[in-house]
Amino acid sequence: MSAIWKVDNIESIPLFEGKENVAKNVYITVTDATTYSQKVGIDFSGVGTATNYIAWDSMKEDTVIAWVKSSLGDEMVAKIEADVSIVEVIAEEPALPW
Repeated sequence: MSAIWKVDNIESIPLFEGKENVAKNVYITVTDATTYSQKVGIDFSGVGTATNYIAWDSMKEDTVIAWVKSSLGDEMVAKIEADVSIVEVIAEEPALPW
């Protein structure tokens, strides 16, 4: 099963370079949809400028997840997703007989 990325929360800066509600911290849960999840938090306060600003009401979850994955890099994203699937396999082992 592939990993599922979900935005849990976004903290914003009320005003930044003349723009309102600019995303600062994004909190994500990566899960295998059954038994295991991993939390990820990214601080965007020093990334980019308000020139690539997306209005708060226009943000979409897939866009925010893409920001997080881009910030983490392909190697870290692959590691997080592999960690989730490894735990899923372990969780499928049969229980002890006693």
